[in-house]
Amino acid sequence: MAGRASHQEARVPVQQRGIRTREKIIGAALRLFGRRGYHGTNSNEIAGAAGVSTGSFYAYFGDKKEVFLEALAQYNRDVLGAIGVKNAPSGAGGGGEKDFIRGLIARALAAHEVNPAFHREAVALVNTDTQVRALQARADERVMNALEEVLELSLIHI
Repeated sequence: MAGRASHQEARVPVQQRGIRTREKIIGAALRLFGRRGYHGTNSNEIAGAAGVSTGSFYAYFGDKKEVFLEALAQYNRDVLGAIGVKNAPSGAGGGGEKDFIRGLIARALAAHEVNPAFHREAVALVNTDTQVRALQARADERVMNALEEVLELSLIHI
């Protein structure tokens, strides 16, 4: 199967079963792309690793590139979550803000350990694929904006 016909749209699951199936496919893709690389992985292998049929794969994703882009988006959400930028200090004084900023920087550096194998593959594709580059640029912008916002809030209290 070479993928869905171009006129057929990917199914967006609304029921829990469909949501779980789609998440299983994305999780399997993250693991396989990290282990075998983008070019060393195919849609049939992703479906098999997810425990779904190839037809189910194509019901949710048009091809492996589409699932890679979704996996990259999930990876970036995980990185942003690992940084934990939502918990800015609220009180003035006491040195808590400086500790918070140090912790924030440490978490930002450690966030790249969320999935190092997939991270390496994504970095490689950023340099060769315009869609991956654009998606990553938007994700990087979100991270930078979130960090900037937290740091601005923190500096007000220092």
